[in-house]
Amino acid sequence: MKILYFLLIFIVISFFQQSAMTQVVHGTVNLKEDILSDEIIDLNGNWEIYWDTLLSPENFKNQQSMPSGAYIPVPASWTSKKAGKHSSKGKATYRLELETGKLQGLYGIRLYDIFTASKVWFDNRLIYSTGEVAKTALHGKPGFSYKNIPLFLNNNSETHELVIQVSNYDHTRGGLVKPVAFGPFEKLTANSKELLIINLIIVGIILIIGFNHLLYFFLRRNERSNLFFGLLCLVMILRNVSTGERIINFVFPNINWELLFKMDNFSGFGTIPLFALFLFLLFRKEFPKVMLYILVSIGTLISLFVFVTPQLIYGRFRMFYELYILFGGLYLTFGVLLRAAIKGREGGLLSFIGFFLLYGTAINDVLVSMGIAHTPNLAPYGLATYMLIQSFILSRRSASAINDNEHLSAELQHEKQMLEERVAERTRALEKQNEENSKHKEEIQIQSWISGSLNRVKAVLNNHKDNLKQLSQRLIAEIVGVLDANLGGIYLLKEQDDDPVLELTGSYNAPAEMLEKNEIFPGEGLVGACFKDLDSAILRDIPENYFQLASGLGDSPLKHLILVPLKTDAGGLGVIEVASLKPISHVHVELLEKIAGSVASTILFSRMNEKNLHLLNDFTRKQEEFDLQEEEMRGHLDELRVLREEVESFRKKGSQS
Repeated sequence: MKILYFLLIFIVISFFQQSAMTQVVHGTVNLKEDILSDEIIDLNGNWEIYWDTLLSPENFKNQQSMPSGAYIPVPASWTSKKAGKHSSKGKATYRLELETGKLQGLYGIRLYDIFTASKVWFDNRLIYSTGEVAKTALHGKPGFSYKNIPLFLNNNSETHELVIQVSNYDHTRGGLVKPVAFGPFEKLTANSKELLIINLIIVGIILIIGFNHLLYFFLRRNERSNLFFGLLCLVMILRNVSTGERIINFVFPNINWELLFKMDNFSGFGTIPLFALFLFLLFRKEFPKVMLYILVSIGTLISLFVFVTPQLIYGRFRMFYELYILFGGLYLTFGVLLRAAIKGREGGLLSFIGFFLLYGTAINDVLVSMGIAHTPNLAPYGLATYMLIQSFILSRRSASAINDNEHLSAELQHEKQMLEERVAERTRALEKQNEENSKHKEEIQIQSWISGSLNRVKAVLNNHKDNLKQLSQRLIAEIVGVLDANLGGIYLLKEQDDDPVLELTGSYNAPAEMLEKNEIFPGEGLVGACFKDLDSAILRDIPENYFQLASGLGDSPLKHLILVPLKTDAGGLGVIEVASLKPISHVHVELLEKIAGSVASTILFSRMNEKNLHLLNDFTRKQEEFDLQEEEMRGHLDELRVLREEVESFRKKGSQS
């Protein structure tokens, strides 16, 4: 609410900072030094005017050829009653004598809207022009004037002449409809900057509030009141930059005159439909739909009429538009908002106060536009005040909703926490179970793959166990296929009396250098080290050129190598070496070690069978030799027995004799 207080102070300061007025009598104004020392004066009163003619300072020197002049109140439109109700279309020359006495230094005048083209001379010197002043509509061109023009006063003359030519063929009002201000140029410039800064602050406030409401609408589409209020903010920003000091001219200095006035009028007449739609959504019970349709329909038709017709046409019905704004604003203020405030609707009283301020300042601007009042344009201040009040109402509603939600949250907090704990506990249990199932499923898949691969290898072992070289060749091809590798070899320990040596008994995709060096001593190279240590080895980045995989596309270096020893309880029997382009995992190692165990057992059993068969053959051969010797011995025994019998017979014969 502090911002609201500051804004109200701005409105009061702006109202009381309007220029003081000095009465112009019969085309002459007496300017005293003490009055002009530090203030801005509006040169209001009866200026000298020459109808339907364009005169320059040179014409006033020759009084004999001068047409007859008259006096007209300034500020006032030609079409007003006090100016004689002249036609809006036409041309005229204004003249004013300034009695400055001993004033000297840099002063200036400020020209507001002159409908529609003008030229300004001061002491026979052309100091400013806007549009194209012409005697006919064919050559005339409208322009916009809001400018501080410097004037240098010296002691050479105590009287100065101000001549203004005006022509109007495009607007429903003509002439000097706004005051001409006079004062120190520095003061004029400072005052203009203050007004510009205040207007920019107001535009910024309205822009932020409007953007927030539009953002609320896009976030919550069911709150349509935010949409209409945001659009209303944009329309009022358009009004603030196209009226008064017309800030839009600083950004677009060459903006089309007709477009500028269409923006001015639309931003005034198009606000009632938007306000009606906005307030209807807030206070439906106090706002009959019939009145909503009437206000919106009339406002829409007026806005379309302004856009499709030139100012000379739609400007003729300006009184009707202003009556629409008058009665429409009165109905919204006292027919809707006052009823809502009396019935105690939420935000009804504050909305009534804010809209009453807005409506009062809007009426002030209408009176200024009609030339009845000469106060500053206050509608932007009233709008900013109303928007701040409306924002406060919306914030209070949001705070109330938040408090209700907090109270409800406090009641449900315990139950919510208990529910969250149960859900979290159940979630953890499910996650753990799911993780265990995934691991179990993965283990089953791995074991299934390992079992299937072992069966494939065992089938090879069973079919070729009688020939180790043929077994090795078929076995390494199967192992490389199972592991999805690229190269492999099986080294078996030679059975010989001298130093042990590992012989390459089977290979797959073996390069020439591997086939040439088909014997490796234990401890020599990677294969020999694996056999000596009887431990598996995995190399993730084998030495360059260790193996090269030859193909039709060229040679590819193999980077992954696994070495698994063939071992039993009796010792080592050999080494399986496999190289691959793809990484080797621990599952591959586990499978290859199991394969190595089966292969070692098979080889050991095969060699034991060979040894047993060899021993059996030796035993058979020796048994045959032994049987032959035994048969020979039996023959000798038979011969001895016959000989003994013969000796015994001989002895018996000798003793008998």
